[in-house]
Amino acid sequence: MSVSAPTLEEPQSSKRARAIRQSAGFAGAKQVAGTAAAQGGVGCIVAQQGIFQLQRFGAATFAVDLIGILVLRELAVLLTSIMVAGRSGSAITAEIGSMKMREEIDALRTMGFDPIEVLILPRMLALVLALPILAFLGAMAALYGGGLVAWLYGGVDPEAFLLRLRDAISIDHFVVGMVKAPVMAAVIGIVVAFGLIWLAQYAGSEISPDVYDPNSGEVLIPIGSTIALIVGWFIGTFGGSWFAM
Repeated sequence: MSVSAPTLEEPQSSKRARAIRQSAGFAGAKQVAGTAAAQGGVGCIVAQQGIFQLQRFGAATFAVDLIGILVLRELAVLLTSIMVAGRSGSAITAEIGSMKMREEIDALRTMGFDPIEVLILPRMLALVLALPILAFLGAMAALYGGGLVAWLYGGVDPEAFLLRLRDAISIDHFVVGMVKAPVMAAVIGIVVAFGLIWLAQYAGSEISPDVYDPNSGEVLIPIGSTIALIVGWFIGTFGGSWFAM
């Protein structure tokens, strides 16, 4: 991911918009195919296991409820966030760390630019914009995969699947999932930003020359982002369920 360097003559608003577009293209558009494939596979697995366990009780059609609610509320956003954290988190770390090593960040300060505003905020905003779209596309792919397995493996034809899905889910399930998406994106951006600051100020270097070094920024920051996502998802899911009781 490469964001063009700002120039003194370019308006500030134009610089921000261009940086956000470029970052959103990497964080969003270039990950659509991988996200859809992964989520489609997850939908297939959830459908197969749900049907396999429920059909012994004569309740195979209830697997449709499981697929719809689980995908829309939880899995689509969580898995998409983890994929984005792994790819975008490591890419942002490597790019900004390399800029620091080449003293480009010092050059930005000399030119009067705030590195946080120029480098971190556009990427965070791009993640906030791109992740909900990716999560939505991933949810559709997972539902398609689940419907396909329900038809081929469980004998639930597509029309019956859609009718059952319509009765099982509501707009609330979709909204709950989509609300989590920008929050997860913000978590990724915050962890990456503070991770870079911590590495620069306390760890002695931003990027290790050896990308296989377990203490390098490319390894530590994506892992930290993933852990923060899972912890945040756990708190949000169980906290929301507790308040709803």
